[in-house]
Amino acid sequence: MKKIALYLCLIYCFSCKKSGEFTVDCLSSNLQNGVIAFYPFNNGSIIDESPNNNDLSNLTAAKDTFDRVGNPNCAYYFDNSTDKKEFLTTKNAGFLNSLSKLSISLWLYPDDTITSKLGYQILLSRVIPFRCPDRKGQFWSVGLYGCN
Repeated sequence: MKKIALYLCLIYCFSCKKSGEFTVDCLSSNLQNGVIAFYPFNNGSIIDESPNNNDLSNLTAAKDTFDRVGNPNCAYYFDNSTDKKEFLTTKNAGFLNSLSKLSISLWLYPDDTITSKLGYQILLSRVIPFRCPDRKGQFWSVGLYGCN
């Protein structure tokens, strides 16, 4: 399997559920309500900057890197070659359990071709180990098929 690497610059998770009110300069006003997690990765931080405290953890060797416009420590690099599985996780993904609708916004830069058997890159998953995709409805993931 060839190395698959992703630059994950910015993730916003939105839901129709009410959550704490806060303002993010880079979000248009119509996207300010219902933000349940906001990770701008400033200075490599994986702290949720929404008032909901859905902070991430890095239990792997994923490392911060330059973002799409060259800002240092404002994105994450994931080296997912055969011997590595790199990802960011949260201590409690329970905040996603009761959602009936979810919107995600992120920048993605795959720097190698997909070579998995299914050609599937998982961007966000509800379970570890990642499943792609779970057709029984127990878990879910958001990803891309053959994005290169």
